[in-house]
Amino acid sequence: MPYIQLIYNPMAGQRFFPMYLDRFVEIFQNKGYEVRVYRTQSAQDFYTYLLDKDMTGCEAIFVAGGDGSVNRVVNAMLSQGIDLPIGVIPAGTANDFANHIDLPVDQIEAIECLAEMNIDKVDVGRVNDAYFVNVCCGGLFANISANIDVDLKNTLGKLAYYIKGIGQLPGFDKIRFRIEHEDGIIDDYFYLFLLLNGSSAGGFSRLVMTPIFKMVLWTLLASKLVQFKKYQVCLVKFLLVNI
Repeated sequence: MPYIQLIYNPMAGQRFFPMYLDRFVEIFQNKGYEVRVYRTQSAQDFYTYLLDKDMTGCEAIFVAGGDGSVNRVVNAMLSQGIDLPIGVIPAGTANDFANHIDLPVDQIEAIECLAEMNIDKVDVGRVNDAYFVNVCCGGLFANISANIDVDLKNTLGKLAYYIKGIGQLPGFDKIRFRIEHEDGIIDDYFYLFLLLNGSSAGGFSRLVMTPIFKMVLWTLLASKLVQFKKYQVCLVKFLLVNI
């Protein structure tokens, strides 16, 4: 019997997914799949579980978690040469990637949609030895998701990111970035850069595509928007806001 592999983060978002676990198993069993489940206990578990794992007979890997969980599984798969479809259950706080590919926000609806096994391709970006499917960033705000208190994030949701971000503004200095890409080199001092493979980051949906986002950036940050290949790049060189 073919099987699918579920990897879930019980601490993601408001921690609702464990309540839907049995429903996930039921839906895929009714589709004729054996369901194998792995519950992570730390960020490192995403890598160690897939390390040198024999995936013979596996039809797809499903991730229940936020954008960080998706990123870790994608990096583990690519570093191990695992060539399988990946399905995302939007169980995190922002769920930027899931929103970008128009998955239902409701987790049960997302599971039912994924169970149809309609497979498509998405771009994967690579920076040095790391991969990303949604956003790569550096500088101001870049470490918010990694350093934010989990309980605060789970209580306030996206608002926790905004509060943490505002707190970083006073006294932040520019950082020198050297970005080498196929079309040239960007070498300058910036407060932050955003390399967007999708259309949202940190819960802000349809970011670079909307005129209002461009207006806000220019008003508050005096930024520079450039594009190479399929990626939208935001480079923030001057902060004009007074906190």
